[in-house]
Amino acid sequence: MLLGGPVRQRVRLYWSHCGSTRIRHRLHLGADVCALCHLGDISGLAQEVKESGFSGIKTNIILFPPGQDPRVVSQGFRGGEGSFDLNIDYEILTGACRLMEAFRNALGEETDLILDANMHFRADGVLRLARELGCFDLAWLEIDLDDPAQLRAVREKATMPIGSCEKRQLMSGYKPFFDARAIDIAIIDVRWTGVAQAKKIADLASCYDVNVAPHNHGSPLATLMAAHFCAAVTNLRSMEYDVDDVPWRDALVTVPPSIERGHLLVPKGPGWGAELDQSMLDKLVSTGSAKVCFDSLR
Repeated sequence: MLLGGPVRQRVRLYWSHCGSTRIRHRLHLGADVCALCHLGDISGLAQEVKESGFSGIKTNIILFPPGQDPRVVSQGFRGGEGSFDLNIDYEILTGACRLMEAFRNALGEETDLILDANMHFRADGVLRLARELGCFDLAWLEIDLDDPAQLRAVREKATMPIGSCEKRQLMSGYKPFFDARAIDIAIIDVRWTGVAQAKKIADLASCYDVNVAPHNHGSPLATLMAAHFCAAVTNLRSMEYDVDDVPWRDALVTVPPSIERGHLLVPKGPGWGAELDQSMLDKLVSTGSAKVCFDSLR
């Protein structure tokens, strides 16, 4: 175990991109994964979450327009009609509320509910969104604003905790947000930051009485890296984990992540506890399966 020995042997997970991955990449997830076509399908997805033992979920804003296919709001990367204005409108606000209501009713009050709005809105839109979602008891609203003072202003008016900073990579990038008292949960991307720097950021966050949660949207090796980070810190909120993915994902490593009732068992082997399976990688490249998947997830 890195960084002075383990604090915990099991890491509590939340089911990330819950629903949004099925909207975006349904054809790559396998025949046994149920599709989401209507808002009413959220109740079935929530039942899967509860049966799997996860105590929390994070989703994105999913709209279910009448007579149209559902879509995930991602205008921080590509706006409607080519726009990058990052404004929020009535359709998005009401759609987010209906989605959170459906999840909360189906999951019950005991399950953590997180909405990731990423970098899709400017501060005025984030504030409108936070006000509309105040009645759903979110574990946190995840947003990324570049100005710590502006994010502090949003946090002061929001009724739910604010998670942010997944775009930052060094302590120097996080400290202005800690100094501004702008966030409640510091989101740290361990594979981009590196586990040593990530641990330093977590220790710094602890000085400000701020919890951390790893941004973990990647390979099984990235999951094992994040697990070791989680085992070594003392201010962990919970860990992100994508349940929905291509069926062969865990075959990429020699020892797949072990998940039991919504918890990841921290591997005890040397290094990250597993190695990349080169023969599986070669097979995927030769068959073109890897390219299909990577192109769809860019």
